[in-house]
Amino acid sequence: MLDDGERIEYDWLVVAVGTASSDIGVPGAKEHAIPLSSLEDAQRLAAAIRGLANRGGATRGRVAVVGSGLAGVELAGVVAERLKGVADVELMASASGIMASSPAGQRNAAAKALASAGVTVREGVRATQLGPATQVGSSPPLPSAASLTLTSSVGESTEDFDIVCWAVGQRVESPDSWPFPRDSRSKKIVTGELL
Repeated sequence: MLDDGERIEYDWLVVAVGTASSDIGVPGAKEHAIPLSSLEDAQRLAAAIRGLANRGGATRGRVAVVGSGLAGVELAGVVAERLKGVADVELMASASGIMASSPAGQRNAAAKALASAGVTVREGVRATQLGPATQVGSSPPLPSAASLTLTSSVGESTEDFDIVCWAVGQRVESPDSWPFPRDSRSKKIVTGELL
C-alpha cells in the first residue's frame, strides 16, 4: 500500500534500496576519487572512462579501484572490460583478499573472472590519502586523475592514476519509514509476508 492509499498487487517485489559511500576518514577521497552510489557518480565515472578511452597516445592508462568487496570486484571487472587495451586496472584489496565475507567458491570464481578480465589484484594494501595527480600518462592529466597513497607491510608508496574508483565503506541506504521488518542487525527482511 502506498502513502496515498493506493494498493498495488504484485507477484514479486524488487526493492532497490541503493547505497551510500563513505570516505572512511581517508583524506582527499571525497575530492579525488569517484564513488559509485548515485546517478551523478555513474555519469562522472562514465565521463572519466570515455575521457581515458579517447585520450589516445602510446601510454596505457592506469585505473585504481579501492575496495575489494562485492561492489569493488564487480566495478573492477566492468571498468577493465570497457578499457580493454587502453588501461591497466588495479584492484586494491586488504590482506584478507577480495570479497572477504563471501564463501570461498564465490571468491575463487571472482578471482578467475578478474584475472580473465586482466585486472591486477593488489592484496594487503590500504588507501591512506588521495590528492591531485602529478605525473599521470597524459599531459595535462585528465580531470579524473589522482595521486593515491597506499600502505602495506612493506611500507608506503604514492602512485598516480588516471581514475581512482572508490568502492569502500558502502552501506545500504533505505528510509526507516519503509514497512519492512528488520533483523537483529537492522537489515531489512524482504522475504515472506511483509504486512
